[in-house]
Amino acid sequence: FSRGIVINPNALEKPMKDEISAVMLHYLLKELQPLTKGKIDKIFQLPNKDFYFQMHVTGKGKHILRVVLGKYIYLTDYKPASPKSPLGYCMFLRKYLKGAKLKEIHQKDFERIVEFVFEVKNEKKEIVTRKLIIELFSKGNMVLLDEHDVIMSPLETQTWKDRTIKKGEVYKYPKKPYNPLSGTKQEFAQIVKHSEKTSLVKSLAINIGLGGLFAEELCLRAKMVKTIRPRDVKDNDIEHLFSELQNLLNQKADQLLVLEEGTTKIKDIVPYPLVSYEHDETKPLETLHQGMDEVYTSKSLEKAEEQQQSGKKKKMSKVENIIEAQQKQVDNLRKAVDENQLKGEIIYENYPVVKEIIDVIKQARKKHSWGEIKEKLK
Repeated sequence: FSRGIVINPNALEKPMKDEISAVMLHYLLKELQPLTKGKIDKIFQLPNKDFYFQMHVTGKGKHILRVVLGKYIYLTDYKPASPKSPLGYCMFLRKYLKGAKLKEIHQKDFERIVEFVFEVKNEKKEIVTRKLIIELFSKGNMVLLDEHDVIMSPLETQTWKDRTIKKGEVYKYPKKPYNPLSGTKQEFAQIVKHSEKTSLVKSLAINIGLGGLFAEELCLRAKMVKTIRPRDVKDNDIEHLFSELQNLLNQKADQLLVLEEGTTKIKDIVPYPLVSYEHDETKPLETLHQGMDEVYTSKSLEKAEEQQQSGKKKKMSKVENIIEAQQKQVDNLRKAVDENQLKGEIIYENYPVVKEIIDVIKQARKKHSWGEIKEKLK
C-alpha cells in the first residue's frame, strides 16, 4: 500500500454485506466533497464492474476513488495494477473524462445513485458539462451524460419497468416515492400509513429508503415495536418517528468500526454510534472511507490471492499430469528396449536357421505371392 496502511488480518473472518445503504452513502459523500475542483488523472477498469478514478486535488495531492457498481464507493490507498489491455468502457471514459474538472458530487433524491458533475473541453475546445452517473443498487451501472442529459454511453444497456438505459436516450432517474432529506412530515405520514408492507420496519426500510439497519435503528430510537403494521401506527408516533428520522440523518459524524464482542472481527462500519450496536465493541475511525478501505480492499486482495493460488494449483496440476504421462512413455520405451534386446539376442543365437528361412522365402517369392507364402508358412 502506497501510504503504509495496515490491513486487519481478521477483517474478513465475518462476511459483511457487499452493498451500502442510502444513509451510509449520504455520509460517505460528505467526506468526498473535498474532491470537488480536483481533476481526473487516470481511470482503471477491472473485471466485475470494478473502477478506479485517480484524481489530483490542488494542495491536497493524489486521491484514488474506488467504485464497484451495485455495491460501494470509497477512497482507497491502494492503486491496482493497470491491465495490459484496457477494457472498452474504460477507454471510452478516458477519451471523454481525462483531465476533466470535478465541480459537484450529489446523492440523487436519497437514492443509491451518485452524480458526478464535470467540466471538460469538447472537440471544439469549448467548456461543456459531463455527468457521470454511478448506480449502486441492483446490478449497478455507470452512465455518462452530455450537457443535455442524453446518454453518451452506458456500461450496460438496461430496461426497467419505468425507464430504459441506452445510448441516445435522455437519462431518467428511478422514481422514488419519498426523499427523507426534503420530504415533509405529512408526506412521511402518508407513505407509512398507506404502506402495503407487513411491518413498520419494512416500510421504513423500503418505502422510506433507509435500508434494514437504519430502519431498525429508527424503531429503537423512537421506541416503536418494529413488527407493528404501518396502518396501525398512531399519529403521535408518526410525529415522533419523523423527528427521530431528522436526527438520524443530521447527526454529527463520529465514524466507527463495530467489532464482535471480545474479538477483532469487524461486524460493521457506521457513521456514528447506533443503539443497535450498543453492546458491541467499537473502534474509532478518522473517516468512513478508512473503514471501507480496510474491509473491502482487504476482501478484494484476499480474493485476488485466492484466484492467484487457484491458478497456480491448476498450472501445477497440469504440469504434474504432463510429467506423469511422460513417465509412462519412458517406462513403455524401456520395456520395448528390453523386449527388442531379447529378440535380437535370440535371432543372433539362431542366426543359421533364420538365414536359411530368409533364403527360402526369397526363393519362393520368385514364383509365389506374399499371400501364398503366408498360407504355406502356417
